[in-house]
Amino acid sequence: MGSINQSRITTASGETDEPSNLMMMMMMANGSNIEHTTAYGEADEHATACGETDEHATAYGETDEHATAYGETDDHNRPMTTPGRDEDTLRLISTKTVLSIGTLNTRTLAKPGKMDLLLRELNRYKWDLVGLSETHLPRTGEETISGTSPLLSGRTDGTHRQGVGFILSPTTKKALISFTPVSEGIATIRLKGSVSNLTIIQVYAPDSARSDEECEQFYFQLQSVTDQTPKKDMLIVMGDFNAITGSDQTDRRDEMGPHGHGRLNGRGERLISFYRENDLYITNTAFKHRHRQKVTWRSPDGVTENMIDYVLISKRWKFSIMDTVSLPGADFDSDHSLLMSKLKLRLKRLPKATRIPRFRTELLRDPIKKAPIPPTYRQNSELS
Repeated sequence: MGSINQSRITTASGETDEPSNLMMMMMMANGSNIEHTTAYGEADEHATACGETDEHATAYGETDEHATAYGETDDHNRPMTTPGRDEDTLRLISTKTVLSIGTLNTRTLAKPGKMDLLLRELNRYKWDLVGLSETHLPRTGEETISGTSPLLSGRTDGTHRQGVGFILSPTTKKALISFTPVSEGIATIRLKGSVSNLTIIQVYAPDSARSDEECEQFYFQLQSVTDQTPKKDMLIVMGDFNAITGSDQTDRRDEMGPHGHGRLNGRGERLISFYRENDLYITNTAFKHRHRQKVTWRSPDGVTENMIDYVLISKRWKFSIMDTVSLPGADFDSDHSLLMSKLKLRLKRLPKATRIPRFRTELLRDPIKKAPIPPTYRQNSELS
């Protein structure tokens, strides 16, 4: 008989009890296995973390239509390193790997069990990094919650409002260069790449209930952070901007695609001013998707829908975004949908320059190699 593994049984209160030796012997005699349970009293189906198939994909009565594009199984733990490469110097962004990054307004992570729900739903998709808005966690730095370690940037007065952060997969953590908490509405992260490093700014902009002065202060701070980004980095600014940029491409074809949504509002004009000043492109609008896969926010009554979450990228790198799509099938207990982008480094090829023949002018200065003037040409020159 093999050795007995000490398992924990999770109670409804969240505490763990070590099973007695007698209980263990009775269970083994009956051929039973001790099953881990979650805070909801259900069987723990986070099998994808162990490499098994995730059976939770249809638990919400809807099959994920992006299973092919984003992966039905959780394979974000798959190493992206090439054989023989030192994992401590992992270069995450390259021309051979696809990085799945997302942004989500969680509404809150302070509610008990909310982080468990978030991780369970994320594991239905292939993801490498997810930016979080409106976490409502008044803490800053790396925090251990439900077995994961999100990087948080929250309020300092203890108020459970606003807040941003990041969740990184184990592979992505190996490429982490730095994390900078700026405020309860802005945080940045920098990842190592093969050609260029990647800087991501996660934001939660003031909503329409807050004053224009607060909105201007937010964009002033965001511009300051953007200016400090290394010029050679691939820059992505994403999150909940609480702004509608509309679908009209007039005078904006270099900044957005033909698949926008809604009518431009005042906060949308402020966002346009920001991405124009920083040569950014709205990736949401570049890809054709159905209506429900474009909108990122829905009112509680389900009547009003808008695109207010965005993934912006520097224009010089916009061809590296393979897709950006809203995933309404995931249940995060939020009125926002997860917005996912697939990123693969693409170097834009410049047209080949016309080769200009090089004349060996040094021969004209060399008396030995200097060619003699033909007699016919000499005579014609003297006659003229």
